[in-house]
Amino acid sequence: MKDSSLVNLFHINTAIPLGKNKWYGSGDKRFAPDNILINSRNANLTVIICRKTGEIVWRLGPNFALVDYQGAVPRAIDQIIGAHNVHMIPYGLPGAGNLLIFDNHGAAGFPQAKNNLLSVSRVIEIDPQSMQIIWEYNAGKSNQPLYNFYSSLISHAQRLPNGNTLINEGQNDRLF
Repeated sequence: MKDSSLVNLFHINTAIPLGKNKWYGSGDKRFAPDNILINSRNANLTVIICRKTGEIVWRLGPNFALVDYQGAVPRAIDQIIGAHNVHMIPYGLPGAGNLLIFDNHGAAGFPQAKNNLLSVSRVIEIDPQSMQIIWEYNAGKSNQPLYNFYSSLISHAQRLPNGNTLINEGQNDRLF
């Protein structure tokens, strides 16, 4: 890893314990509270690693169907590119146990190449058991052109106690 071209090969931007969640409470051992959720922005890959064995017990990506920005939810998970702030919605909040993802749709992959679809970001909520998108925000949901919400780098989304989602469009210094 001393070669500077390899320093950010995977760009791991999430590595956190899952914490208390409904899936483990209902008997799904993959979601043990001490298991580690890891997201690799550059590999378009999110995994849960068993803390006891080191094995991957759950995986999302890197191979996805083409994105459907107009699709109704729930629907199967489609292309995620360059995600940030992948996390399990904490116990006690609306959507608890689901994954919330800021899907940048910036450049990612090996070799790194820009998404050849649209320069469009979105925030998605995924049920990790059914592997479906159950909620999504993109600019079209606010009756705007899809390209009005795009941050190829950084960014964050957080579920609030009232069920709303706070979104930080990091590249454009915008909170909404």
